[in-house]
Amino acid sequence: MAKKGKSPFFLKKLVLLFDAGQKYIEKARMNGKMNKCINIHPCV
Repeated sequence: MAKKGKSPFFLKKLVLLFDAGQKYIEKARMNGKMNKCINIHPCV
């Protein structure tokens, strides 16, 4: 029963962590694209 009471908070935390992870991956991907562009055009 104690586990059931804890789960909503745990799930919320898990969702927040997942969301943060997705944002981090998106940012890293964008940075990777920028780096590729810089490598292709060294004058930039």
